Parts: sequence; structure tokens; C-alpha cells
Amino acid sequence: MGTKVKVIVIGVFVVVLGIVWFVASKMEEKQPGTACETYRNDCAGPNGACLVTSGGQYCTHACSADADCPATWKCADVASDTYSGKTGQKVSTRSTKMCVKP
Repeated sequence: MGTKVKVIVIGVFVVVLGIVWFVASKMEEKQPGTACETYRNDCAGPNGACLVTSGGQYCTHACSADADCPATWKCADVASDTYSGKTGQKVSTRSTKMCVKP
């Protein structure tokens, strides 16, 4: 087998692996409303996140209007706290718009 053929075979193999990785990662993403773990980033959607509420934890995503959210959900301001990795103290709080269950 010539060098040119080897390079083509390796290139095709790399592309196929990339496609398989992309499809697998999309299949593992959790849809809005699905139960989730706080520090895992496996929620689907733009800036998907695990929202912690008094009613439990569920996947949600960023929004700018109610129309960006699943039916009956609302686009609301949600507080997000940042903590220091060294001291564990709260460093800042910011607000972001996320889809919230009714």
C-alpha cells in the first residue's frame, strides 16, 4: 500500500471517529425537564445546565423569551453563585435567564 493511500485511510478513519464521538455525545445529552446531577454538563440546549430547585434538580437551558422554552415553561431570571475553589467562599452572584418549570 502506498503512502498516499495510507494517509487517505487514516484521514477517513479520523473523520469517522469524529462523527461517532459527536453522535454519541448528542445521544447522551439530557432533555429539558430530565433529572440531572448538579456538577455534570450533560444537559441539552443552549448553555444547558442542571437547575437546583426546592422541587428537585432538572435539566434546563438559556432563553431570552418564553417561546425559547418547552410548552408551559417560563423564561425567568435565575441566580447563579460562583464559589472560590481555594476557600469555598462565595465570590459572586449573577443572574441569567433560564427556562423554568411551572
